[in-house]
Amino acid sequence: MNQFPLSDPDKYVRRHDHPNGIKDEEPYRLLLNPCVDNPEDHLEYGSEGVIRPKRNLHGDQSIKGKTSINVFVLQRVPLVQSREKILIDIQAQIQRTKEATQNFNHFLDDPDPAMRFYFEKILKRELERLKKFLNPEEQYVGMARQVIGGFLMINFGIKI
Repeated sequence: MNQFPLSDPDKYVRRHDHPNGIKDEEPYRLLLNPCVDNPEDHLEYGSEGVIRPKRNLHGDQSIKGKTSINVFVLQRVPLVQSREKILIDIQAQIQRTKEATQNFNHFLDDPDPAMRFYFEKILKRELERLKKFLNPEEQYVGMARQVIGGFLMINFGIKI
């Protein structure tokens, strides 16, 4: 079976001594290469750890996203469950961050500077914990970027 699909099957390099090697296949490659492609342009995450091809403005699914999901079997049960666990952790941390923000805002005009300082410190701690999910070394950082990015844009106008 061919696990390295190309959009044009006639473009496969069929000889080991081909002058350009597999570089001639690159424009026709259908699998995501995270060293070349930005997976976030091709994949999106739903609730419960489900991954799906991202849609463009016309509603068409990313071919690279769809092909990669199928070839790499990204919907297998253990992966979906693992993503869901991380998603639950992210959502819980987002909730803690929202609560810390509300508390900080509530005491923003408090005449007691100690109260403002206390709640500011809590908010900073919760934001740092949220930020850890965005570390490139973490599992499912693409999902974290999507979920946390949406939260930060809606609540703080911050784009990541």
